[in-house]
Amino acid sequence: TKFLFLGDALYANAPFVKLCKDLNFEYTIVLKDNLKKVRQKCDEFANLDFYKKSYTHKQKTENCLILKNTAWFNNVHIEDDIYTNVLRFTEEKKDKNDQLISSYNGEWICSKKNHSIGCVKMFITLLKTEVLTLNMIWLVKIQIF
Repeated sequence: TKFLFLGDALYANAPFVKLCKDLNFEYTIVLKDNLKKVRQKCDEFANLDFYKKSYTHKQKTENCLILKNTAWFNNVHIEDDIYTNVLRFTEEKKDKNDQLISSYNGEWICSKKNHSIGCVKMFITLLKTEVLTLNMIWLVKIQIF
């Protein structure tokens, strides 16, 4: 049995990530304006051709009205000997005249490394439907699968 901590941006800091690791808790935490160095490092990686080819996924719908972009960054240094993984997701919806209707941008730090797009899709579904719709902290008991 493992525990997964889901939290808002108030918990996105080095001491809390270290605490989760010390307690052997998995975590998924919203990343906003905190951990600026982590976000800057991910921005640097995102501009590298290798990352664009290997660590991003872009998807358009049949009629090209919805553009989804997923990027993940594993083992990003926070401080001292503390590292985390970062997941970014953007979605833009456009009308038939290519005018932006709505957009969504999300960014999270997480304990699990992101390896495949299938894992990323599942992760995004979880976050969009549960974490982002609530302004509370959950501690969820999950089974390892």
